[in-house]
Amino acid sequence: MKKSWIILVLIIIIAAEWTVMSSFQSVSAVSMESGTRAAVISKLNYMNMKATIEITPRQHPVVEPVLVKFSNGSELEINEKYSFDVFLPKTGNINGDIYFGKVLTSTPLPSDEVAQIKLNSENPIDADITPDVPENFMSWYDEQTNPYLNNHDDEIDIYWLIVEGEATIAISGYGAPF
Repeated sequence: MKKSWIILVLIIIIAAEWTVMSSFQSVSAVSMESGTRAAVISKLNYMNMKATIEITPRQHPVVEPVLVKFSNGSELEINEKYSFDVFLPKTGNINGDIYFGKVLTSTPLPSDEVAQIKLNSENPIDADITPDVPENFMSWYDEQTNPYLNNHDDEIDIYWLIVEGEATIAISGYGAPF
């Protein structure tokens, strides 16, 4: 009798650990191209997400400055490796249609075949680096002027920035629903 209780307790502990550990999601993206690129981090509102963005200017004969434009409008010129963390907190609860198979997917560039935001219950966090972004790219992620985001602003959270110049951009992040 005592052995069966021990086995039952072990099974419950293992099931609880498996449930908690399977709740964590991770994402990563790397771009070594040059030009004007956008780093976009997005998540469903029931997730907490932390991402690290690293921007490293290329070190060929002369280091040319790289311009970083943040989503709040500020700009920063860098000459050496620059990294920072972005935390997107939980802003809502699990939405039934997301949980039961709804997929939110959209792309800011009409010529782009791969969606830059693709979120669903199996992939509730996302990180992408979009190459060759146009001048109006920033306005696409403005929830007030973009009808797609305005319709889903209660379901998703987005952070983005633009990098101009020759640099390697790396994003790594993780998220969990608690």
